[in-house]
Amino acid sequence: MTKFALLITLCAGSLLTSASENHQLFSNSTKVLNLQSDEIDLRGRIEPGEIRREVKAISAYMEDSYIKAQFHFDMGSVQITIANDLGIILYTSTISNFIGETLIPVSNLPAGNYSISFTASNGTMTGEFML
Repeated sequence: MTKFALLITLCAGSLLTSASENHQLFSNSTKVLNLQSDEIDLRGRIEPGEIRREVKAISAYMEDSYIKAQFHFDMGSVQITIANDLGIILYTSTISNFIGETLIPVSNLPAGNYSISFTASNGTMTGEFML
């Protein structure tokens, strides 16, 4: 019984130490706020090929001076375009055979409403964002 009580005391002590250390890491709320971003609601669908997945092919997040696009599976060649509210394409890029994330610069665009499109051979996903 004494060994069991000692074990519980040691576990509780290590949990309290970990909790207090983590609290110190995030005591500055400004740092936590800088890690947040706004997700761009992408509509449409890009099919993954022969394997059916329920995960969205691409997620996009608005950051301070760029859009972070996350590719959840390899879609082959994907064309990325950004157009203003008049439909004029202001940015275009093509990514091939890629899984991971890429940064799309938007700091040189003036304030306004924009659309972003990701087009692959198996579909298109499009969303709107504002600067």
